[in-house]
Amino acid sequence: MTERDTGPRSASPPAPDSVQVIETIADHVEKDPTEVDFTFGDYLDPDALDTLLESASSELVIAFAIDDMLVTVATDGTIEVQE
Repeated sequence: MTERDTGPRSASPPAPDSVQVIETIADHVEKDPTEVDFTFGDYLDPDALDTLLESASSELVIAFAIDDMLVTVATDGTIEVQE
């Protein structure tokens, strides 16, 4: 399992949540984010993910599958990838 804690959300995060998710998945499969074997947008709309996480008024956890991986993203900044 790969886990990344990006810390609490702020008004201007260093990168959109979707970018951090892609980087965490790439870390998990030990590849550069530009070399992963899938297109993130084929599984989930990155803008929709960013909007959901940024506009959540309470704790929110989103889980989705990409290939054989289960990815969870929480409003507290935690991103987990499991196979």
